[in-house]
Amino acid sequence: MRFFATALLCVGVLLTAAACDPVTDQRYFREGAGVDLYTNAGVNQTELQNLYVDYICQQAGLVPETTACGYTAFSPTMWSLFVQAGMNDIDQRCDSYLTWLDAQRRNREPVLAELAAVGATTHAIMTVSGATPKALDIVSSAFGLASATYSNWNSRLLLSVNQSTVQQVVYSRQTQFRETVKSDVVADRPHALYLLRNYLRICMPTTIEADINTSTTLVVSGNGAAAETNPLVQTVPAPGATAVAPGTKNTKPNRPTPTLMDNAADIFDSQNAATATVKRVTQIQNFLCVPDDELGKKIGPETVALVHVAEQAMREPKAKKDGKLDSNEIGNLRKLGLCKDRDTRGKNYFERITFTPDDVGANALTVFVNHAKLFDAGKNLASGASLVDVRKIVPDLRTEIGASKLAPLPASLSDQITYDLYQAVLVGPAPKQ
Repeated sequence: MRFFATALLCVGVLLTAAACDPVTDQRYFREGAGVDLYTNAGVNQTELQNLYVDYICQQAGLVPETTACGYTAFSPTMWSLFVQAGMNDIDQRCDSYLTWLDAQRRNREPVLAELAAVGATTHAIMTVSGATPKALDIVSSAFGLASATYSNWNSRLLLSVNQSTVQQVVYSRQTQFRETVKSDVVADRPHALYLLRNYLRICMPTTIEADINTSTTLVVSGNGAAAETNPLVQTVPAPGATAVAPGTKNTKPNRPTPTLMDNAADIFDSQNAATATVKRVTQIQNFLCVPDDELGKKIGPETVALVHVAEQAMREPKAKKDGKLDSNEIGNLRKLGLCKDRDTRGKNYFERITFTPDDVGANALTVFVNHAKLFDAGKNLASGASLVDVRKIVPDLRTEIGASKLAPLPASLSDQITYDLYQAVLVGPAPKQ
């Protein structure tokens, strides 16, 4: 009977895999999502959410790695960058899920074939060993039940339809969602997390299945246009919302790679956006001293941040400082010409107009160095330090002054001196407690 016991053990394992959680099932049956606003999991969920916000801030380059996210000082542009980074993170997890789903679908038939082979082999061995007809019937039933259990456990719609259909549904809805929220003004953390939750729902099994069923129903009923224009998960932008810089788009395999012009309108006002060309945008990026990883390739967090740095440094009374370059601001950038010798002559608009290669610029750098020496980050700085030497202590200087007093910068730009940093250094360090 050893074979009989082994067979029953195999069935038991498969039934265990298909088992449910009776406590959870009963609660959902009685209460649905729940009747109480507060749950015991609320505190833990809040802590996990805070950790996630810090992680996405770091992914977006809004704060250095291992640094808490000072989101209370975020502008709508920075929140938009946060949302884009969050969507990229969700894309990565969604791709992992779709890969696993495809593997499950491919493994289904081999597992069923293996169960059938084991059942047949066990039956043959027991026949040769003289097992009774009753025992043989039990084994046959057991393996039949095992196959049926496994089939039922793997009978979800997502494991039955073609993988390309699932991917098409998910990727299309993700693209539509990104286009919808592209013009949404994100002003705070609740709004940002609301958008990310909706985006995450697109890749949930229940959503994908419902989307496939709904689309099929609409197409069969002769209403194919509705299947295209009415996704199950959708977000309506706030009334009167205007476009803000969304930062980089997803660039992983199997999705379109963004080109330079995809986000060109996000750094120009409407008048200049209408005349933007690849050549012109690349030239403006060069005036801004955009690093090589974005220069002439895309408009990402570095380009967006350097536009804000430039606007902050332009002291005209009528300057809007809205992250959109108007004709007057573009004229100011053109006066400086192309960005050259960045380490010694400036890596952004403020550095280029402040630390000019003359006596005035040298004096401005001397003033900055003398005040920076009063901070812990600059206490070892030499009095005649060059701009190259000063850059080595700027990241620590920014950390010491605090994120709440400075506009956020991507980590790749953390060694740059900006107008707000310069002013904060002139004010001096906070008194020691």
